[in-house]
Parts: sequence; structure tokens; C-alpha cells
Amino acid sequence: MKPQQALVNRRRGRAVVGLLVVLFAAPLVAAYGLYYGAGWRGDGEAAAGRLVRPIVAVPPASRAALTGRWTLLQLAPHGCDARCKQHLHTGRVVRGLLHVDAARVRQVLVVGDNTPAETLTGLQPDVTVYRTKVEDWQALFSARMREAPGTIYLIDPEARWMAYYPPSIGADGLHQDLKRLLALASRP
Repeated sequence: MKPQQALVNRRRGRAVVGLLVVLFAAPLVAAYGLYYGAGWRGDGEAAAGRLVRPIVAVPPASRAALTGRWTLLQLAPHGCDARCKQHLHTGRVVRGLLHVDAARVRQVLVVGDNTPAETLTGLQPDVTVYRTKVEDWQALFSARMREAPGTIYLIDPEARWMAYYPPSIGADGLHQDLKRLLALASRP
């Protein structure tokens, strides 16, 4: 091979290698620039729920009762009406869809100290009714503008409020969020 032809082949080879480096490095450089340079981090929210930032501890009187498992909590200051029961049913469906992980999630209905027992009839057997000062819970949620009838609040195993689901949430969105969350929480 002539020296001039060898020089051309080397240049062509270097150009191909350079082009390959640019093709593989460009997406990494762009991602780095977007993440660190432009500060683009995505929306940071779960698929259906809204994260609470920063995470907030539940009222002190309720901490012991809510530790150890993930909790889907609902408020019913004056008893559980038909709409409340529908939201509890959504939680039950979601727990059923979790299969093996269903035991890691519980449903709690927080009612006032003076709530008449007849307003709580017909509840599912797996729903824990917790009688307490509802005002403490309402103050916690309304301080962050998140207190609306039918809202489902997610409490972590350390008794901290970490997310909420609006009343319009469907079982699919809640299920997907919990499935992802439980998978991540079980990792060492």
C-alpha cells in the first residue's frame, strides 16, 4: 500500500471513530447539561398521587397506632357516608390487587371522638376505625391545602404523611403508585 493511501485510510478511520464517539457521547452530554446545567428534573410526582414535601409527622397521639405498615388514611369527621364507603372500597380493591404485598398496607378511617356508631355501619371488616381528635388531622392537612372530603392520605411505616390522592383518584393510579412504592421499599 502506498504511503499516501495509508494516510487517507488512517484519516478515514479516525473520522469514523470520531463520529461514533460523538454519536454515543452526545446524549450523555445533553442529559448532563439538562440535569445539572438547566436544572431540569422532571415533575417529581408519582403517577397518580402528589408527594408532600417535606414529609410531615402525623399528630403525636396517633403515631404509635400508625407505625409498622403503609397506611391509606381517610378522614370522616361526622361518619362514613356512601361516598366515603366508595373510597374505602377503592382502597380495598387496590389492596387486593397487591396480592402478597397486601399485608404491608392497611386502611384506616379517622373519625371524631363523638361520631355516632350508626354512621359507621356497613364498613368493610379490614378497615380500622380510629377515633381521635379529627381537628388535629384537619389542621395538618389543611395547613398544606390538602384537606378535601374523600382524599386518601398515604402514611409511611414510620407514621409520616408522604403523599395524598385526590377524591377523583381511580383504583388503577393508586395501585400503580403503591406497587412501585412497595417494590422500592423492599429493596435493601
